[in-house]
Amino acid sequence: MAYKVMIVDDAAMMRLYISSFLNSLPDFKVAAQAANGREALDKLSEIPDLDLILLDIEMPVMDGLEFLRHAKLKTRAKICMLPAL
Repeated sequence: MAYKVMIVDDAAMMRLYISSFLNSLPDFKVAAQAANGREALDKLSEIPDLDLILLDIEMPVMDGLEFLRHAKLKTRAKICMLPAL
């Protein structure tokens, strides 16, 4: 069974690169992508069984730290904050 991952980053090319890499691995499946924290929160309700969230810190609309405050109550997924995404 593959780990379900959501990628949250405002850079579309970075989301594409990470998604392509993870989807090439048998143990990972990118289940969702979001361009900011607000969009990611909306997707959490659509995909409640995520295993991992790869999260950029600096994004428009809602940054990674604000997303983290809200997401802790909505998911059991592990969240990996990546400042260089």
